[in-house]
Amino acid sequence: MNHWLNRRITRRKFLVYTPLAAGLGWTASLYADAEFNRLQITDYALASPQWPAAMPPLTIAFLTDLHVGCHSVPLAKLDGIVAQTNALNADIILLGGDYLTGLNPKSWSNYIQPEPIAEKLAALEAPLGVFSVLGNHDWYCDGMGMWQALEQNGITVLENNAVHIPFGQKGFWLVGLADYLMRKPDYAGAMARANTDAPKIVVSHDPMTYKDMPQNALVQLSGHTHGGQVKLPFIGPVVSPTPGTPLSWLYGRIEEGNSTLITSSGVGTSLLPLKNTPCEVVRVAISAAS
Repeated sequence: MNHWLNRRITRRKFLVYTPLAAGLGWTASLYADAEFNRLQITDYALASPQWPAAMPPLTIAFLTDLHVGCHSVPLAKLDGIVAQTNALNADIILLGGDYLTGLNPKSWSNYIQPEPIAEKLAALEAPLGVFSVLGNHDWYCDGMGMWQALEQNGITVLENNAVHIPFGQKGFWLVGLADYLMRKPDYAGAMARANTDAPKIVVSHDPMTYKDMPQNALVQLSGHTHGGQVKLPFIGPVVSPTPGTPLSWLYGRIEEGNSTLITSSGVGTSLLPLKNTPCEVVRVAISAAS
């Protein structure tokens, strides 16, 4: 019997089949569950001259782009995400928007109403509170409903607004911007509401607003991009979800001049259940520059 295991693999077949097998393996690795099951903590340390030396260090947990109802984030998985975020023992928890899932083929998503999502997120705990902005998918689906549900569950929503957070001697300002694609972010107006010289930390769903970031903002935290969601081997991300956004702003710590942007790849997916960028909760430690 000419068993297939005994068949000789010619050099030509090897050259054809090897790249094919590698391509199939890479494609299989994109399946969202592969990354979600490795939900990770990504750490950033930021020593800033804007942080007073007399102020204690601040730890932020930043959670964004849950897209609850997408293939890899059914509602039941929120309990584990919340527990992992609480385990960081951060001083404050910031949420970057896109709790809802829109624009997905129905076969790959299950639309979840705002109320049960907010009820799960109500279990988030931090000494300085939990604060949020909304994202484009929230506004596609039910922005006001998501806003109200979060507020009713103890999570403050900021849109072109600022709130002073007591901390140490001076405290700091938390500034939240409106979504770039669906609303009208007003960086200058929001920063004007932060009307003392205390440090200013900005949350903006879309990193595109970084182009308008003033020098007196300490750091901007953003999501939206999913880190590109799919990165090509040796190339990286090739598509930005917001036209005009530099590809270098899609993930990680970005510094231009004296300003800093941290973009998280978030947790969930949109459009397709494919992802080979980190599914993450971000932890940012802010301290005074030595």
